[in-house]
Amino acid sequence: MKLKFSKTNRDIDWSVLLFIGFYHILLFALLPIYLIKVGAPSLSLILSSFVLYAASGLAITVGYHRFYSHKTFKLNPVAEFLAISAGNLTAAGTVLDWVHDHRLHHKFVDTDRDPYNINKGFWWAHFIWLFHRRSNWDQNIIKDLAKNKLVMFQQRFYVGLMLGTNIAVVLLVGWLSGDYPGAFVFAFLLRMFFGHHCMFFINSLAHFSGSKPYSTEHTAVNNWFISFLTFGEGYHNFHHTFAYDYRNGVRWYQFDPSKIIIWCLEKLGLASDLKRAKKYRILLSLIREDEKLLLKSILRMKNLTLEKRLRLVEEARSMSSGLYQQIQELNHCLKEYWGLKKEEIEDQIRIGELEELITKLTRQFKDEFKEWGQFCNSYAT
Repeated sequence: MKLKFSKTNRDIDWSVLLFIGFYHILLFALLPIYLIKVGAPSLSLILSSFVLYAASGLAITVGYHRFYSHKTFKLNPVAEFLAISAGNLTAAGTVLDWVHDHRLHHKFVDTDRDPYNINKGFWWAHFIWLFHRRSNWDQNIIKDLAKNKLVMFQQRFYVGLMLGTNIAVVLLVGWLSGDYPGAFVFAFLLRMFFGHHCMFFINSLAHFSGSKPYSTEHTAVNNWFISFLTFGEGYHNFHHTFAYDYRNGVRWYQFDPSKIIIWCLEKLGLASDLKRAKKYRILLSLIREDEKLLLKSILRMKNLTLEKRLRLVEEARSMSSGLYQQIQELNHCLKEYWGLKKEEIEDQIRIGELEELITKLTRQFKDEFKEWGQFCNSYAT
């Protein structure tokens, strides 16, 4: 994807292009010189740089993304101040600008109104889009943040805040490690390089290579590798399907330290109202996508007779329909159960009946869901 230069060069955001281009050139020039002249960096310098990388990365994932963009939880004023302050470290722009583009991305994903539309190419989605001036600024999409005094303060004084924060931490790391040149190269340039490109991967690679277990209606994919680079943002297919959930890695084994930090903040009284997608909705999405893929796979099996394929299609639809019905019934029982538990005078008899029914339905669903998985694996291609 090539940059488009008009006669007046108005299409290009020169401030962004020059900043990103200049620090890349500076890094590629100074890093080899440092390694030749000084040698390997000290352990304290490496650790300090990693801590800053983690702080700035989490400021994006927890703060800019899950808190400001999607409002998946609430932060108290102290935690919000820390999040936006750490966000200044990233040099990723203001909350207002970042959230504006990200909300447009979700609202118009994979269309021309998506700022980092992957259909324009991998490198466009990765970072070339940043070098183009916005042509579709939508004030309404960020009107909630326009009322936030902290956000608007950052918007007004961003350049000074970003430079001041980064200069301060470079000086601090230089003093702690006794290596000011190393602090500039590793704690600023290299840390910013990795932070930016790992963040860019969410817009490019997480819409390019991976699995789509929850929805095929958009290009977002689950990619476990990206999660290790971005503190949990790699489960992007789940995120685009359930953007209101504070988690990205919804399964216990999925690497998502951001959700753990948000959970810890809640336990410390610094966060509240954590939003989660209902489990039954997640299961419905999984089964629905499995069914789509399975039916396509069966109909492509030219080695089977048409009659056999149609019989398998009917069997698949019957199994999925049964699972849908069980999920709905289980969800209805759970709603009634928790409704009764909240009443001042509990109906113990009905609660007992529901507990038995919920246990029975859960066991039955697990067995049939396992059979469904085996059936899908048998005929998936």
